[in-house]
Order: sequence, then structure tokens, then C-alpha cells
Amino acid sequence: MKKTIYFDMDGVLANFDKAVKQAETPQPWLSIPGFFSQLEPIGDPDQTIKALKEKGYTVYILSKVEVRDKTERAENTKQWISKFLPSIKE
Repeated sequence: MKKTIYFDMDGVLANFDKAVKQAETPQPWLSIPGFFSQLEPIGDPDQTIKALKEKGYTVYILSKVEVRDKTERAENTKQWISKFLPSIKE
């Protein structure tokens, strides 16, 4: 039986809450260029994903992209994944 795990990024793999608290503006994801690409990882998410893959899991990343910021946010999310989750392929 194929095993699949889906991870959310914000607050699970990437420290969204910390970045929001440190920002000097409300809704920083709408006003700070590259906000999502600059989030700190929580722990070592790539190591966790590698370990799950070794145990036979298929791993996917889920992240909501709102219509108002879809182009930049989607690109920022891809940049973050490339930097911190090299074991994930697009």
C-alpha cells in the first residue's frame, strides 16, 4: 500500500508565525517583497522528509496561494522549497 504525507508550509515547515511577529507591518506577506522565500525553516524539514521517503512515503507540500498575491507568493514558495527542501522535486 502506497503511503502519502502532505505537509503544509506555513507554521509546519516554515516559521510563518515568527516572521509575522517580527514584521513591522500588518499582513507582511502582502507588503514585504519575498516574504515567503525568507521564512526560517522549523527544525530540519529536509532531513525529516528524507527519512520519510526512506521509509517508503511519498511526500507532498501543500500551500495556499491567494488570488491577490498568487504570482509572487507561488514564486517565493518555490524558492523556499528549492533552498530548504532539496529532496523535494517540483
